[in-house]
Amino acid sequence: MSTYTAKRLPRQTAAAGWNAILPPQTPLPVLDQDLTADVTIIGGGFAGLSAARRLHQLDPSLTVAVLEAGQFAEGSAGRNSGFMIDLPHDLASDNYAGDALEADRAAIALNRQAIAFAKGIAEDCALPQEIFDPAGKINAAATRAGDRHNRDFAAHLERLGEPHTLYSQTEMQALTGSPHYTSGLYAPGTVMIQPAGYIRALSAHLAGQISVFENTPATGFEKQGRGWLVSTPRAASAPAGLSWPTTAIWKASAFTSAA
Repeated sequence: MSTYTAKRLPRQTAAAGWNAILPPQTPLPVLDQDLTADVTIIGGGFAGLSAARRLHQLDPSLTVAVLEAGQFAEGSAGRNSGFMIDLPHDLASDNYAGDALEADRAAIALNRQAIAFAKGIAEDCALPQEIFDPAGKINAAATRAGDRHNRDFAAHLERLGEPHTLYSQTEMQALTGSPHYTSGLYAPGTVMIQPAGYIRALSAHLAGQISVFENTPATGFEKQGRGWLVSTPRAASAPAGLSWPTTAIWKASAFTSAA
């Protein structure tokens, strides 16, 4: 197939809490005029905005456009739990640990590359600590099974050569003020993100470098020669030699879905 039509568009049934606690945000533009782009990215969440930033870094001459169906940070990205964890952890296993050390080391390297990329964004956007905090994380246990998980995962981290600290119940009480937790496993590599604040800042930052639009859903796209015509509600563009369509159209020579 070379023609695709959206069966439904994103719809939020309630406000995003992370976004609601922030001050009112400055709206970004709606696509309302004809435009041509080298790369069109549909979806302005973590993946879409990161892809746009990386493409601009690799080739600033590229015309890159991001289409977000709703308001930035009101979608799933702004409702994220806000953890960027470097260490692989299989919560479905008996001990959180994987069996293949080399596979885990490869995953850690990829995770840390992503965290370093996000750190660069935090620096460029001057994000405060409440938005981007390299605080690490503590896996707190309150049962015998949880204690065993912590010990087993600590042993796995030891085999990987990863820094960690195993806290006793006394140390956890001193840290939290509660006797509830019987142990804790601290690992320093996790970053805590206020997801809505991060998405807001990155989208606004990119808007000064590339074309970034919100409240601009893509309703479909169609292959046209070497490019794509991407339908949007309020604008139109077409490759040379094509007549203007009656529906709103965006043209791009490459298409990325980041929904």
